[in-house]
Amino acid sequence: MKARTGLDITKFEVGHIDFLKDIALVKVYYKTADKSINTVDGIRRAKDFTE
Repeated sequence: MKARTGLDITKFEVGHIDFLKDIALVKVYYKTADKSINTVDGIRRAKDFTE
């Protein structure tokens, strides 16, 4: 995950996998430059991945 995102990931959770569309919703927890822990959880639905 770190190689893919470039983030210093502390943990992640897989929320949903859609094998037909080959996508997954993943909640990612990571450290910022000031070492505080952050989370990427703004995407709620698969349609948010498209423009």
